[in-house]
Amino acid sequence: MIAANKKSEQRSTERLIRQRRIRRVNVDVAGLVVYTSNVSRDGAQLVCPAMRFPALQRQLVTKRVELAIEVPTGREITALVRVRYACPCEDEFLVGIEFESFRDGDAAGWYAYIDWIR
Repeated sequence: MIAANKKSEQRSTERLIRQRRIRRVNVDVAGLVVYTSNVSRDGAQLVCPAMRFPALQRQLVTKRVELAIEVPTGREITALVRVRYACPCEDEFLVGIEFESFRDGDAAGWYAYIDWIR
């Protein structure tokens, strides 16, 4: 019984690691590459090292920011986003973004990616 529980725990751990890796995608914001920690159909949470945040902060003060998201399929998705929050968390900043629009056909690519990770 203990061996079966251990094997089940191992599978759960592997699945969580896979999900975390899939949800962690690179995002280019004006030449600065950060990554996501949470994603949804409507937005994402970006993680930026604190020492790089001042460079990113200049981009975030504008009303809208264009960014490029590299999804695991190899496709690059370009979106116009609005920043909802930016808060410090230990040695990094968490930045919440909401999608306003996507470049030609990129919305379908983003939605397909979100459906795929569910």
